[in-house]
Amino acid sequence: MTGSGKSTIARLLTRFYDVNSGSILIDDVDIKRIQLHSLRQQIGIVLMNPFFFLRALRKYL
Repeated sequence: MTGSGKSTIARLLTRFYDVNSGSILIDDVDIKRIQLHSLRQQIGIVLMNPFFFLRALRKYL
């Protein structure tokens, strides 16, 4: 599914973008109140790129 905002949500959660209105809460805490380094340390994102995994597998096989 393309154009549904998955990348935008990932960028908002990691504060590569800041929201213009409203807020994003994690455990009732606005993410703008969390230190950026700490926030990004706690979030992991796995992108869907089959070539990344294919290259990695070939390298180690």
